[in-house]
Amino acid sequence: MPNPKLANLLVHFPLQCVLFAVFYDLAYWLIGIPVGAWFENYFYCFAILLATNAIGFAYAQLLAITAPSADWALAVFPVSFLFLASFSGFTLLVADIPFGWRWGRYVSFVRWAYQGLVTQVFSGSGGVPGGDGVVRYWGFGGTSPAGCLVIVLAFIVVVNGL
Repeated sequence: MPNPKLANLLVHFPLQCVLFAVFYDLAYWLIGIPVGAWFENYFYCFAILLATNAIGFAYAQLLAITAPSADWALAVFPVSFLFLASFSGFTLLVADIPFGWRWGRYVSFVRWAYQGLVTQVFSGSGGVPGGDGVVRYWGFGGTSPAGCLVIVLAFIVVVNGL
């Protein structure tokens, strides 16, 4: 029996990658990230954002498959994504998350992607001068950009495995 998830991935993922690459290339240069190591940052940001895009696509497909109706899936997706985004560190600093909700920052793939982007662009030798202070302010110490990328890739495996 054919696997519908695999068929969907083989049909949609190549087009998704092409469209993402065009959008990313335009957006990256328009943002104008002021760093010295642009080559490394360009490809790191591309990899982590493509992986995050793939997770979002797989998550939407998971909801579509498990939802009893399209209305249910359309109602659950924004609420669940808002939950994941709330623990990313963008809207609420990671250190300011209440104690009982701190588990949410570990299950949010958005947090790991955002943390990877912030630490890659603002810290290290090719980062923005004073960028280590930005990383500390957001509470993103402890996990390297490479570690964040590995975690995001693990999320791809988990979400597609469901």
